[in-house]
Amino acid sequence: MIYMGSKNRISKHIAPIIQSYIDKNNVTNYLEPFVGGGNMIDKIKCKNKYGSDIDNILIALFKHLQNGGELIPEEKVTYELYDKARKDYRDNNYSNFTEWELGCIGWLSSWGGKGFKGGFARSKNGRFRYREACTNILKQMPNLMDVHFSCCDYKDWDKLFDDGKLANYVIYCDIPYENTTQYGFNTNFNYEEFWNIMRKWSTKNIVLISEFNAPSDFKCIWSKEVINQINLSNKENRDSEKITNIEKLFIYNKKG
Repeated sequence: MIYMGSKNRISKHIAPIIQSYIDKNNVTNYLEPFVGGGNMIDKIKCKNKYGSDIDNILIALFKHLQNGGELIPEEKVTYELYDKARKDYRDNNYSNFTEWELGCIGWLSSWGGKGFKGGFARSKNGRFRYREACTNILKQMPNLMDVHFSCCDYKDWDKLFDDGKLANYVIYCDIPYENTTQYGFNTNFNYEEFWNIMRKWSTKNIVLISEFNAPSDFKCIWSKEVINQINLSNKENRDSEKITNIEKLFIYNKKG
């Protein structure tokens, strides 16, 4: 799925690392509490796979497709429809569109996979962005049919940890990176709280975290220089700039 911050480009590097922890430790439960566009979990093999996200319309879209639902026909997805859906979404109005319809319109027809925050993606170079996004997600879905999707905050899983139920999992967290563009529901992400929760989860689980940087008691086990393109304007023919970042994968160093 075309999704802002997607790890699809580097999943060929990270997925084998995640898979090795699952295989070597005979793990049967895999969790992504920031599942986003599902571009990592679709490449992982595990008996039980759980993907959650706080974005209700995103999860509703995945569940709709798991249940055999179809996407909105391309000819119906106009700017006018997008604008109306965006207004309803912002007003928390579900009388005109279902959750999955808002997810379909918002995520599959947005610029850069940014949802309703990205703006409507118009035609470019003869290709219609919605058509491309639909093709991508339909190709992806066969590898997502066994995922148990749920809509919740990652901290809701913390309650299961306290109950002793969240143990012996491999957990992968692709959080909204600090000091980068925030989107969706994660505009006020509490990083100090997150790292403290990851320390706790790591006592009974294998927790892997993607970020550019981490506290000193988290060890970097993989890194790679990645070039990203960012948009500098809201016009259809957008100017862009390439920036270079070092993608990293961290694990808690329990010895400090």
